[in-house]
Amino acid sequence: MNTNLNPETGWNFEVGTRGYAAKNRLQYTVAVYRLAIKNLLVARRTSQDEFIGVNAGKTHNDGLEAEINYTFTNSKDLQLSAFGSYALHLYKFKDFIDDNSDFSGNDLTGVPQDVLNLGLDFSSKVGMYGNINFQHVGKMPITDSNSLFSESYSVSNIKIGYQNTLAPKLRLNAFLGVNNIFNTAYASQILINATGFGNSAPRYFYPGNPLNYYSGLALNYSF
Repeated sequence: MNTNLNPETGWNFEVGTRGYAAKNRLQYTVAVYRLAIKNLLVARRTSQDEFIGVNAGKTHNDGLEAEINYTFTNSKDLQLSAFGSYALHLYKFKDFIDDNSDFSGNDLTGVPQDVLNLGLDFSSKVGMYGNINFQHVGKMPITDSNSLFSESYSVSNIKIGYQNTLAPKLRLNAFLGVNNIFNTAYASQILINATGFGNSAPRYFYPGNPLNYYSGLALNYSF
């Protein structure tokens, strides 16, 4: 327990725009912001399963967020749309001295430099539906000193299904999905500022699932 903690405070400044184009088929949102924080709370690992909170001085979290949605068709027979979002994170320690180490000016630990999401959704009158999505996560500092970064990675997933009403009160839903289509090796979880204990090396990375499949069949009956 750290009794010397100060409360975290900050100011958020943001400006953005949203609108429609292409006869309302295209929706978009764009925003830029700065979150200025004093006494940022960060975790310090003191034993294998014990963490304490410490104040990390000042940070400037500058960023950009953008999102678009486009509808190709929205008829009774077929609905087809695409979406995309992008986030840019320029997060910096402005003033962070921890014991005798000065981390001022370093990238904020545990925040990826950027994140991109793309996807396509469809459904049809005959009952077929599905989606495909792609995510890219940029590299991420995992030590306050910025001596170690996680690698960027990209993962793609797909799902297709069929749903229909078999009887007035009985509905069928069957689906099949594939995650991590290209069997990308990546870290789904990061432990920042990890410390090794005994003779063990620090464990920073926890691997994500490789290529994997799933399926389901559901029958819903309403009384």
